[in-house]
Amino acid sequence: MASTSPRNALARIEGFVRRNRLRIAATVGVAIVATVVGISYVRQITAERDRARREAAIANQTAGLLHEMFNGWSPDGADRSKVSATRVVDGAITRAEIELARQPAMLAATLSVLGDMAGGIGEMDRADSLLQRALTIQRAMVPGSNTELVATLARRGHLLLRANRFADAEAVLRQGIMTAGQGETDDPDQIVTMEIGRASCRE
Repeated sequence: MASTSPRNALARIEGFVRRNRLRIAATVGVAIVATVVGISYVRQITAERDRARREAAIANQTAGLLHEMFNGWSPDGADRSKVSATRVVDGAITRAEIELARQPAMLAATLSVLGDMAGGIGEMDRADSLLQRALTIQRAMVPGSNTELVATLARRGHLLLRANRFADAEAVLRQGIMTAGQGETDDPDQIVTMEIGRASCRE
């Protein structure tokens, strides 16, 4: 009867490993690669989920804050000698700088929207200053919101285009398109409008 002692069992295992070492090494290698790939994939999915949640939270909070800032103001009911769109925007900027001083992502997103609004009422220099401040904050954030950064680049590019600063506008819009291509963006139409803006710069 064959011995079944631990020593004999170990000898059989060692013999099996020697005879099949290449096959075993390949199997172990495949298992390691599969594990690493699986971990990387899970981490990527988790990071994308967290990024989407952060950007949704920033968008919702920014919208809520701006609604609160402008709630109750009506140009029809206001005393036009005391209230103007410029003064309302200035007040919103001051409030954002105070209330969001410790929330850089929110502050940048709010300054970006207010910059766009300032450009809409003809305050071009003020608008460009606000948008550049927003960009400085957003670029310094790690990790930052790719969607918000792209939105600010698009706003500044279109502002420069309206100001007939075509070379500057083309450079900013090109950067916006490149930034959008480096990550996910929730607004693919924005890329199209930036492409159209770049084409306008070259006409």
